[in-house]
Amino acid sequence: MLLLDLPHDILFTIIHHLNAWDLSRLSAVCKTLDSLVNDYGWNDYLRRNPRPSSSLTNAHASWSAKSRVRYDTLTDRCWTRSKHEAHHNTTYVARPLSKQWRGRLQPVMDISSSHLVIAAARTIYIYSFLVPNSPNDAPPIELEHQHTLPDAQQARCDITSLTLISDQGRTCTLLVGFQNGGIEQLLYQDDTVVSTLPDFADIHGECLVESLKSNDQILLSLASSGHAALTNRASSQSSQIYLQARSWVSMLSLKSSTPFAAFGMSSTTPLAIHPITEQHLSPTPSCVLVMDKHKDPATPSGVYGLSHAPLASPWGSSPQIIVSGWYDGHVRCHDLRASDSLRRSSEPGSPPFLNPVLRMSDPLLCEPIYSVSSGGGAASHIAAGSARHSVVSFWDVRSPRRGWSVHAPGNDSSPVYDLILESSRMYGVTQSRPFVIDFGPGVSKKTYPHITRNPRDGLISKKGDHVGFYVTQYSHRPSRTIDI
Repeated sequence: MLLLDLPHDILFTIIHHLNAWDLSRLSAVCKTLDSLVNDYGWNDYLRRNPRPSSSLTNAHASWSAKSRVRYDTLTDRCWTRSKHEAHHNTTYVARPLSKQWRGRLQPVMDISSSHLVIAAARTIYIYSFLVPNSPNDAPPIELEHQHTLPDAQQARCDITSLTLISDQGRTCTLLVGFQNGGIEQLLYQDDTVVSTLPDFADIHGECLVESLKSNDQILLSLASSGHAALTNRASSQSSQIYLQARSWVSMLSLKSSTPFAAFGMSSTTPLAIHPITEQHLSPTPSCVLVMDKHKDPATPSGVYGLSHAPLASPWGSSPQIIVSGWYDGHVRCHDLRASDSLRRSSEPGSPPFLNPVLRMSDPLLCEPIYSVSSGGGAASHIAAGSARHSVVSFWDVRSPRRGWSVHAPGNDSSPVYDLILESSRMYGVTQSRPFVIDFGPGVSKKTYPHITRNPRDGLISKKGDHVGFYVTQYSHRPSRTIDI
C-alpha cells in the first residue's frame, strides 16, 4: 500500500509524531504531502511545541506557520550550541539597549505583546516591538518614547516597581510604585504620558513599594515592611495582610486550581504561599517553602526572585510550580502538588513545610540570586541574575547538571535586578543600563536601537560584527545541581 493510499486520519497521526526536520523532508516528497504539511503539519507542530514570546507576538501574526517553526528551530539550535560551547559566545548577540545611565540605579521592567517598559529612577523608557520586512529578519525593537516624571517635592520618590495592566499597541496603561510608598497610574498615548492617582494610591502609607503584580482587574502590591494588599482595581476594594518581615518580591497566580499569592522575604519563613479565596487574601499561609529537607526549616534566609516554571519542565507546565532565587545563591523549584515533599511542623497550628524538587547553583558564584525567569530554548530554561558582577546563569531543567553563566555586556560590578526570559531573547537590567541577549536568527544592525558610545562604557565590539559585543561566559563544572 502506498503512503497516500492511507486514510487521512492515519496520515494526520503520522504527521503528529514528526519533528521539524521530518516535516520538512516529508513536504519535499510530492505536492500532496507538501500541501498536507503546510495545511496541518506546521500548525500542529507549533501547538505541540509552544514558545511563549511577548516581543514576537506581532511578528508571529504576520509569519506563516512554517516560518515560525524555522525561527524556533534555529533558536533552539543556538541555545544548544551555547550550552555546549560555553567558552565561545559566537552563537548569540549580546548588547545594551541604551547608553549608560548616570549614577547607580535600581531599575525595574515589565513586558507585553507590544511594549517593553523599563523604569530607572524617575525615567520611563518605552520600547516597541515591530514586524520585520522578511521572516528571515529578526523582529526589530525601537525606543518609542522616553519620559521623566516631574520632580516631586518630597524625597525618596524613585520608581521601585511597575506592572503593565493594559496594552493596545499605541496605548498602554501601567501602574508604578515609588520609594515613598505611593502608587500612580500612567497612561501612555500619542507619545505623551498622563499620570493619575488611583483610589488605592496611598494603601501602603510611606513604605517602599517593592512589588506590583496584576492580572485582569486584580492587583497584588507588596511593601518593604511586609504589608501586602490584593486590590480589585474596578471597585478599589482591598484585602490586606501583614507578613511581619522585610519583604522583597511577590507572585500572583490566579490560574492555579487554588489561586494563591507567593511572598519572598528575609526571615525564618522566607517563602510563603497564601491562598486567595473570592478575592480575599488569607493572612495564614497554606505552606512554607524551605531550602532543603536536610536543613532546619527555621534557618533564616531570603528570597528575592520568583517565577513560574518553564513550559517544558519535567513536572509539567502547572502554575503550581514555583521557581525562586535565594540568598544562599541557589535557585529552587517547588511543586505545590508534591504531597510527598511536605513536612509537618513541630509547632501545633503552624503551616507545613514543602521541600524543593530541584536545586541549582553556579559553583563559581556564591552570591544571592536577585531575579529569576523561565522560558528560553525549547521552553525549558531558567535564568537567574546574581547580586554582583552582572552575571546571569542558565539551566536547562531537562538536564540541569550542565549549566552555564554569562556576564552582561560591559561586565558591570552590579546586580542583575530584573530578568525577562523569552524563547529567543533575554532582557535584563543592571545599575548601569538595560541589555538583551538574542539567540534568534537574522539579527542585524537594524534590529536594536543605536547606542551612543563613550570610552569608559566597558563595551568591546566583536571584530567584524557591528551588532554584538564581547561578554564573558563560562560553564558550570562541576555543577552544584541537586535533583531532590
